[in-house]
Amino acid sequence: MEKVINKDLLSHLLLLESDQQDKVLDFIKELIQKQDINFNAIESEKAIESNLTKSFKDFNNDFESWKMKKI
Repeated sequence: MEKVINKDLLSHLLLLESDQQDKVLDFIKELIQKQDINFNAIESEKAIESNLTKSFKDFNNDFESWKMKKI
């Protein structure tokens, strides 16, 4: 998807004072962060459903084996 800034959006942003622009920017950053969090959650759910994750017990066993090799 091509990322283009809407001309109408730009024209409205230009009308805002600096503090108002800061608020809009904060809102946009929060929106993007939520989008990223939701994407990561969906990907995690897919990994769990596909058995691409380890159980805590398996992870712990692997970690203990690794620690023993390091000693």
